[in-house]
Amino acid sequence: RLELADRRKERNHRHCRLHKHCHVLSPSAISNKMETETASFAIDDIETVIKSSIGSVLTDTQYNPTKINDQINSIISATLKGLQSLRRPYKYTTTAILMQKNGAGLVSAASTYWDAERDGLCKVMWENQTMHCVVTVFGTCVNVDEDEKAEDSTKKEE
Repeated sequence: RLELADRRKERNHRHCRLHKHCHVLSPSAISNKMETETASFAIDDIETVIKSSIGSVLTDTQYNPTKINDQINSIISATLKGLQSLRRPYKYTTTAILMQKNGAGLVSAASTYWDAERDGLCKVMWENQTMHCVVTVFGTCVNVDEDEKAEDSTKKEE
Protein backbone atom coordinates (compact mmCIF):
# COMPACT_ATOMS: atom_id res chain seq x y z
CA ARG A 1 0.00 0.00 0.00
CA LEU A 2 2.90 2.33 0.81
CA GLU A 3 4.54 1.66 -2.56
CA LEU A 4 1.27 2.53 -4.29
CA ALA A 5 1.08 5.87 -2.43
CA ASP A 6 4.71 6.59 -3.40
CA ARG A 7 3.92 5.88 -7.06
CA ARG A 8 0.92 8.21 -6.92
CA LYS A 9 3.03 10.98 -5.40
CA GLU A 10 5.67 10.47 -8.08
CA ARG A 11 3.03 10.55 -10.85
CA ASN A 12 1.46 13.70 -9.36
CA HIS A 13 4.90 15.29 -9.06
CA ARG A 14 5.62 14.59 -12.75
CA HIS A 15 2.22 16.04 -13.57
CA CYS A 16 2.96 19.25 -11.62
CA ARG A 17 6.40 19.68 -13.18
CA LEU A 18 4.93 19.29 -16.63
CA HIS A 19 2.43 22.10 -16.08
CA LYS A 20 4.89 24.46 -14.41
CA HIS A 21 7.34 24.44 -17.28
CA CYS A 22 5.15 23.97 -20.36
CA HIS A 23 2.92 26.53 -21.96
CA VAL A 24 1.42 24.14 -24.49
CA LEU A 25 -0.15 20.98 -23.09
CA SER A 26 -0.19 17.72 -24.96
CA PRO A 27 -3.52 15.82 -25.20
CA SER A 28 -2.22 13.25 -22.71
CA ALA A 29 -1.26 16.00 -20.25
CA ILE A 30 -4.75 17.50 -20.53
CA SER A 31 -6.28 14.05 -20.02
CA ASN A 32 -4.06 13.43 -16.96
CA LYS A 33 -5.00 16.83 -15.52
CA MET A 34 -8.72 16.15 -15.99
CA GLU A 35 -8.34 12.68 -14.47
CA THR A 36 -6.54 14.13 -11.43
CA GLU A 37 -9.17 16.84 -10.96
CA THR A 38 -12.14 14.47 -11.17
CA ALA A 39 -10.50 11.94 -8.87
CA SER A 40 -9.65 14.47 -6.16
CA PHE A 41 -11.78 15.29 -3.14
CA ALA A 42 -12.74 18.87 -3.96
CA ILE A 43 -13.21 20.44 -0.53
CA ASP A 44 -14.09 23.89 -1.93
CA ASP A 45 -16.86 22.50 -4.15
CA ILE A 46 -18.20 20.31 -1.36
CA GLU A 47 -18.16 23.17 1.13
CA THR A 48 -20.18 25.27 -1.33
CA VAL A 49 -22.74 22.48 -1.68
CA ILE A 50 -23.07 22.10 2.09
CA LYS A 51 -23.41 25.85 2.71
CA SER A 52 -26.04 26.12 0.00
CA SER A 53 -28.00 23.21 1.48
CA ILE A 54 -27.93 24.65 4.98
CA GLY A 55 -28.85 28.12 3.71
CA SER A 56 -31.78 26.86 1.66
CA VAL A 57 -33.30 25.14 4.70
CA LEU A 58 -32.33 27.25 7.71
CA THR A 59 -32.18 30.85 6.47
CA ASP A 60 -34.55 33.01 8.54
CA THR A 61 -35.66 30.12 10.77
CA GLN A 62 -35.74 29.77 14.53
CA TYR A 63 -35.17 26.60 16.50
CA ASN A 64 -38.40 24.64 16.68
CA PRO A 65 -38.19 21.06 18.01
CA THR A 66 -41.23 19.99 16.00
CA LYS A 67 -39.52 20.92 12.71
CA ILE A 68 -36.01 19.60 13.40
CA ASN A 69 -36.52 16.16 11.79
CA ASP A 70 -37.84 17.68 8.57
CA GLN A 71 -35.10 20.32 8.51
CA ILE A 72 -32.26 17.87 9.09
CA ASN A 73 -33.62 15.47 6.46
CA SER A 74 -33.95 18.35 3.99
CA ILE A 75 -30.35 19.45 4.62
CA ILE A 76 -28.99 15.93 4.11
CA SER A 77 -31.12 15.36 1.02
CA ALA A 78 -30.11 18.70 -0.56
CA THR A 79 -26.45 18.03 0.25
CA LEU A 80 -26.50 14.58 -1.35
CA LYS A 81 -28.24 15.93 -4.47
CA GLY A 82 -25.64 18.69 -4.72
CA LEU A 83 -22.80 16.18 -4.32
CA GLN A 84 -24.26 13.99 -7.06
CA SER A 85 -24.35 17.00 -9.38
CA LEU A 86 -20.55 17.33 -8.99
CA ARG A 87 -20.30 14.04 -10.92
CA ARG A 88 -17.20 12.86 -9.05
CA PRO A 89 -16.25 9.19 -8.60
CA TYR A 90 -17.10 9.15 -4.88
CA LYS A 91 -19.41 7.49 -2.43
CA TYR A 92 -20.52 10.02 0.15
CA THR A 93 -21.64 9.72 3.75
CA THR A 94 -23.32 12.80 5.17
CA THR A 95 -24.04 13.53 8.81
CA ALA A 96 -25.86 16.51 10.25
CA ILE A 97 -26.39 17.84 13.76
CA LEU A 98 -29.00 20.48 14.61
CA MET A 99 -28.87 21.66 18.18
CA GLN A 100 -30.67 24.34 20.12
CA LYS A 101 -28.36 27.15 21.16
CA ASN A 102 -28.68 27.10 24.94
CA GLY A 103 -25.12 27.04 26.25
CA ALA A 104 -24.79 23.24 26.32
CA GLY A 105 -21.59 21.70 25.04
CA LEU A 106 -21.24 19.34 22.11
CA VAL A 107 -18.30 17.08 21.37
CA SER A 108 -18.08 15.09 18.17
CA ALA A 109 -15.30 12.88 16.82
CA ALA A 110 -14.65 10.76 13.75
CA SER A 111 -11.98 8.28 12.82
CA THR A 112 -11.28 7.07 9.32
CA TYR A 113 -9.17 4.42 7.65
CA TRP A 114 -8.92 5.29 3.98
CA ASP A 115 -6.71 6.40 1.12
CA ALA A 116 -5.39 9.75 2.33
CA GLU A 117 -4.42 10.69 -1.25
CA ARG A 118 -7.98 10.52 -2.61
CA ASP A 119 -10.55 10.31 0.16
CA GLY A 120 -11.49 13.15 2.44
CA LEU A 121 -13.98 14.93 4.62
CA CYS A 122 -15.46 18.38 4.75
CA LYS A 123 -17.20 19.87 7.78
CA VAL A 124 -19.27 23.06 7.79
CA MET A 125 -20.48 24.71 11.00
CA TRP A 126 -23.36 27.19 10.86
CA GLU A 127 -25.29 29.03 13.53
CA ASN A 128 -27.91 31.69 14.09
CA GLN A 129 -29.39 33.20 17.25
CA THR A 130 -31.25 30.01 18.24
CA MET A 131 -29.39 26.97 16.85
CA HIS A 132 -26.15 25.34 15.78
CA CYS A 133 -25.80 23.18 12.69
CA VAL A 134 -22.84 20.95 11.83
CA VAL A 135 -22.78 19.04 8.54
CA THR A 136 -19.97 16.64 7.69
CA VAL A 137 -19.41 14.91 4.36
CA PHE A 138 -17.09 11.94 4.08
CA GLY A 139 -16.04 11.04 0.53
CA THR A 140 -14.53 7.71 -0.50
CA CYS A 141 -13.20 7.45 -4.06
CA VAL A 142 -14.59 4.50 -6.01
CA ASN A 143 -12.16 4.61 -8.95
CA VAL A 144 -9.33 2.11 -8.91
CA ASP A 145 -6.06 3.10 -10.58
CA GLU A 146 -4.69 1.00 -13.37
CA ASP A 147 -1.64 0.62 -11.09
CA GLU A 148 -3.80 -0.89 -8.38
CA LYS A 149 -5.51 -3.24 -10.84
CA ALA A 150 -2.16 -4.40 -12.18
CA GLU A 151 -0.80 -4.84 -8.67
CA ASP A 152 -3.85 -6.87 -7.63
CA SER A 153 -3.64 -9.13 -10.69
CA THR A 154 0.07 -9.72 -10.06
CA LYS A 155 -0.66 -10.80 -6.48
CA LYS A 156 -3.39 -13.19 -7.67
CA GLU A 157 -1.04 -14.83 -10.18
CA GLU A 158 1.54 -15.54 -7.45
